[in-house]
Amino acid sequence: MAKSKESTKKVVTRREVAHKKKDAELRRTLIQISVAVLGVIILIVAYGLVNEYIIKAQAPIVKIGDAEIATRDFQARVRYERSMANVQLVQYQTMLDQLAASGNTGENSFYQQIQYMASSLEQQLAAEYAESFAEQILEQMVEEELIRQEAQKRGLVASTEEIDIRAETMMGYDREAVITDTETLTGTAAPMTKAEYDETYAAFKENVLQINNFSEEQYRRMLETNVLYSKVQEAISSEAETEAEQVEIVYLAAGTEAEAQALKERLENGESATDLTTELLDDDDDLTLGQSFPWLPRGYLSLDLGEEFENAAFDTPVGGASDVIADEEMQQYYVIYVSGHEVRELSESFLSQAQQEKYTEWVTAQKAELVEYLDWQKAVPEL
Repeated sequence: MAKSKESTKKVVTRREVAHKKKDAELRRTLIQISVAVLGVIILIVAYGLVNEYIIKAQAPIVKIGDAEIATRDFQARVRYERSMANVQLVQYQTMLDQLAASGNTGENSFYQQIQYMASSLEQQLAAEYAESFAEQILEQMVEEELIRQEAQKRGLVASTEEIDIRAETMMGYDREAVITDTETLTGTAAPMTKAEYDETYAAFKENVLQINNFSEEQYRRMLETNVLYSKVQEAISSEAETEAEQVEIVYLAAGTEAEAQALKERLENGESATDLTTELLDDDDDLTLGQSFPWLPRGYLSLDLGEEFENAAFDTPVGGASDVIADEEMQQYYVIYVSGHEVRELSESFLSQAQQEKYTEWVTAQKAELVEYLDWQKAVPEL
């Protein structure tokens, strides 16, 4: 029996050994190829993720001197600003609903004002204006970077406390407010407590900042720039001229050139510009009138009455009357009487305008010199 078993045992030939060896080598090769292909796929996917979430996210969309605005920061800021704008819109709509419920609509100017602001904001947030909205935010970010660079040049800083106070103010918390029982008695809202502020700020971080991938660091940097803005603007505005060449005038208007010429002659014959103004305002002719202007610097008369009118006001000597000026569109003819012309201090309102113009000129010049816009439109986040 043992001999019979040995006789039936399968003998492996050299050819079969060679085939098995080749099969094993083929399997190893296929495994190696599969691993290599899988590795390539992983590399491709990894590159795609790196390209999308790191390379593209870090790609600049604007260069401002040596600084840049990265795609990631731009997109986070746009999402944040849209979120805050939507919160504002909800507040407007709530106010409108409350006013409507109380019957305060129709001729209510406050209701109409809120309605206009809500409609305007709703339009800005519409999908078709997404790029326009993003562009506004981008321009704001560019100006903020210019502010930071100028603040550094001038040695201006925003302290941690100033930033904290700005954050508190945005949440409606006043650390100086004294909480008493008076609010309960008068029906007014009680000031926010520190504990309430902490709770509100925590909810803001969770429901606004985190959702929009706008970090707390980015938020505080924005607040820091808000503080620096006031300081930089004040520094630049203080460089505006506080004095300017100004005129004080009375102008008289008539419906025909002959009537205007007659007014000029009466002024030259010594009649009072004030008396003539009263006379023209009291008659029944709608085309005749008189008006006096206090001290005005150059640039203001031209806005309402034209460059020719302003030049005549500044070129006519004190105590004299200008040549007749025709306004064919209005079908009127003017004569200007100059009662004063000198370099003098600007009024508070004109000084404020001059300071704002000084700052605006600075921003415009800085943008022209330092700012290079790249293909930012492709970075506008989808709604």
